Amino acid sequence: MGEKAFLALVDVIEEEKGVQALKLQGNNLTDKCVIALCRMLEDVHHKDLEYLDLSENPSLTDETASALASLVTRLPNLAQVRLQECPRVSKQKMNVLELKVDEKILNA
Repeated sequence: MGEKAFLALVDVIEEEKGVQALKLQGNNLTDKCVIALCRMLEDVHHKDLEYLDLSENPSLTDETASALASLVTRLPNLAQVRLQECPRVSKQKMNVLELKVDEKILNA
C-alpha cells in the first residue's frame, strides 16, 4: 500500500467507532503514515483500540517508535503494539516502546 492510499485509509478509520485492532503489517508504511495515524487516533479518541500491528514495514524508523510510545500513554486500552521486523527502528527505541506497554499492563 502506498503512502497516498494509506492516508486515505486513515480517513476511513477516523469515521469508524469501536475499532479494537489494526493489523497493518507488511504495507510498506512510512513514518509519515504512522504519525498521521497516531495523530488521528489521539484526536478522535479511539479509546477501544487494544492492538496495533505495524510489523514488517521496513521504512519505519525511530520516529515511528517515539510516536507509538506517546500513543500508548494516551489511549487507555492500547496494550499491544507490534513493531517487529522494522530494521531501521533502533533497539533503544524498541525498548522504550516495550517499557511503555509493560508499564500500562502493570498499572491496569
